[in-house]
Amino acid sequence: MVSGIRFVGYHGILPEERRDGCRYRADIVVQCAMEAASRTDKISSTIDYRKLCRIVVERGTGKRYNLIERVAGVIAEEILRETSATACAITLYKYPSDIEAESVAVRVVRKRADLEQPSPDEG
Repeated sequence: MVSGIRFVGYHGILPEERRDGCRYRADIVVQCAMEAASRTDKISSTIDYRKLCRIVVERGTGKRYNLIERVAGVIAEEILRETSATACAITLYKYPSDIEAESVAVRVVRKRADLEQPSPDEG
């Protein structure tokens, strides 16, 4: 698990969210085989947490989306494509300034088999 990955993203349906951005925080849980890493003590036998953080920040600050659900899904799918994880759960928190709440959050779970299904964007 990696928790508290922070970035500023320009996602949302409001013009000011897309213009000014909002603060986000991501918590990631990945499922992977750890037997080899526990025996070899080599980073190549497991998932590099720095890589997880890089994926979250790059996808969170890259292309803009309307919905936090889509941002979380894109991040989860990229983690599965770029690592040996067999499953990924991401809880993505958004700290909006336009509502009376500290944060809103969604939790997305993806499995490697989900990558074989076409995304809605692909038609």
